[in-house]
Amino acid sequence: MHTTKTASMLMCLPFLGLTGCDSVLKALQDAADGQMCLSTVLDLAGVTREDLSAPGADELLTATLLAQAEIIGEAYVVDCEAEDSLSYLSSASDGVTTAVSGAGQLGGALMDSIQDNSSEGMEVAILIDTTGSMRDDQDAVEKAVSDIIAEVKENKGYLAMASYGDNQGCDEPEWYAINPGGLLDVSETGSIMVTEMALKAGIIETGGCNWPESMYDAVWETATRLDWKGDNRRIIAITDARPLEPPHTNHTSEEVNAKLSDLGVTLDTMLVGIVF
Repeated sequence: MHTTKTASMLMCLPFLGLTGCDSVLKALQDAADGQMCLSTVLDLAGVTREDLSAPGADELLTATLLAQAEIIGEAYVVDCEAEDSLSYLSSASDGVTTAVSGAGQLGGALMDSIQDNSSEGMEVAILIDTTGSMRDDQDAVEKAVSDIIAEVKENKGYLAMASYGDNQGCDEPEWYAINPGGLLDVSETGSIMVTEMALKAGIIETGGCNWPESMYDAVWETATRLDWKGDNRRIIAITDARPLEPPHTNHTSEEVNAKLSDLGVTLDTMLVGIVF
């Protein structure tokens, strides 16, 4: 059943082109290449970013995307504002931001990132948003773990896995986790299966209070908790939402960038399409 917010989309369906339905025409144009910005979908439904910062945001966004699909058809929806924030954060440490359409492409994109930056003694920490909308992406990362371990092991490297949600109330105190032992020497941890089980201890399911999540704080925790050893130090952070901004975060993007610089850590970010 559509909410009041999303019902306005359906009213435009028989009257495309008339005043008040311009947002539908814009959405059709944006979807022509198979990709839509979340802001376009929100405008179409009369939903604001403030609505997504309130309790029940996931349910509202689910209804919005269902209504969008009913009118426009299936489209790759990405939070373009999040992409801007992530690009700014990554570029400061000479990292890159990669956008992928969804879980089906995530495992391959993650492997490409690791292989493109591989070197002997490499150190990689995979950090994933595990709130409700990221369940299928979490599964994709876990399915790729054995291949990731093999790649890092071939380079005599170290690997860690961490996860996060929202530390502004609803997920506390368990809003963040990292595997015991931090960066694991995968050449010495035994079989790939044993290493995989050790790493997955760093993945916990979180709820998220609203649409944005505590990425800045999660990157800070990951960077400062790990015992970095070599020169090739990298965090790969995966999400579908923009980071929480002050005053709803303990650390700002500028503070995170300064810490990454101090530690010599590169941050790559991956933004996945929004699927419920």
